[in-house]
Formats: sequence, structure tokens, C-alpha cells
Amino acid sequence: MSLIRLSTGKFLVVDTCAINDTDKALVSEMTHNGALIEAVIATHPFHTLFFEPFHKLYPNAPFYGTSRHLAKIKNVPWAGDIADNLSRWESEGIFMRIPAGADFVPSDESIHFSGIFLFHQPSRSLFNDDTILYFDHPGCGLRCLAGKRHGDSNFWYVDRGLHTADDAIQFRGFIESVLNDWDFDNLILAHTGNVIGGGKETLRKTLKDAEKAFQKLGAPPSGH
Repeated sequence: MSLIRLSTGKFLVVDTCAINDTDKALVSEMTHNGALIEAVIATHPFHTLFFEPFHKLYPNAPFYGTSRHLAKIKNVPWAGDIADNLSRWESEGIFMRIPAGADFVPSDESIHFSGIFLFHQPSRSLFNDDTILYFDHPGCGLRCLAGKRHGDSNFWYVDRGLHTADDAIQFRGFIESVLNDWDFDNLILAHTGNVIGGGKETLRKTLKDAEKAFQKLGAPPSGH
């Protein structure tokens, strides 16, 4: 969960998480008990657990979810589908895009490849849940079982999120457009770590490392 301060003094809450009493006190102090929450947005269709508890804490805030949130979580009075509101906060330097080449809400609920890319221009930060993974001092499980080292990064299982050569070409082009269009330096990610400084270089390396997986799907080499 991230809070982005807007020029109005209000906050955009990006995704939700379990919060303890200390966290709740901090969020409530920052937002004047929720009065300064501009909106709460969901950026990943399968990250759903904490929106209802967060709504109980701050029931007057508008909530925007993916189509899956709207269908699955009936106790939150959703203000709208985030896919229809990607440009809503562009005047605040907040830009959102849904990855090309992959189903945003796949019918196979074990595929968590696609999450919205959100760029906050003032802080030069790119937010994403699950499409990009960065490993910041991974624990023994990830080191010993998956061979992950500090500083490693990859996309979520490419061979499951993408299915055809055209999917791979579209997704590669999407990431290239993110690299070309947005001047970011930080990657704010879910689960395994963030990159504070050097985020663009990390994503560029992640894209390069995925090239073999793209070609395995039948995509021509990058640049061809």
C-alpha cells in the first residue's frame, strides 16, 4: 500500500494491505481520519483481501477497483472501474497503463501476470504489483529453492502470462514504451522488494533478461 500526496493536500491510496494499530494511527493522522483520502484504487485484479477492511476504517473514501473487485467484493460501494479511470489523476502527474499482450483479468485465476503500471511523475516512481518482481535480500526459501540473489529481477512467469508470439511482441513493446515515455528512478513493487534509485536500469535489465522467454513463444529477436 502506498499513499501519494496530491497538490490539493489529499492522498491517493494505491492498493491496500493489512494495517496494525500503529499503521492505522499514522494513516488516520495523515489523512485527518480519512477526510483527506481522495480515493483508494486497486491496481491488481487478484489483490483483494484488504479492501473491505480498509473500507470499514475509511467508509467515506471513494474506492475504484478492477472488474474482478467489483464482481467479487459486494460490501464495498465501488465508485467505478479503475480501467475506466486511468487518466483521472493525470493533472497530478499520475499516469496509469494496463500491460499489452496479456489478459488483465484472466479466466485462470492462478495467473497473476498483469497489474496496472502507475507512474507518479513528481517522485519519479513507478508502481506495479506482480508483473515486475525485484528481490531485495531474499530469504532462505527464495535463495535456496529458487536461486534468487539480492538484486535479481524478473517478470512474473512469462510463459503463463503470455501465450503467443504476438502476446510477447505486444508486451515487449509495452515495456519499451514505459521505459521511453516515463522518467522514473524508483520501482515500488509488491512482495519481494522495492528499488529506490536505479529503477529504470533495473526494468531495462529485466526486459533484456526476458528476451529468451519471448523468443521461446515465437517472437523475433528485439530490434527485428
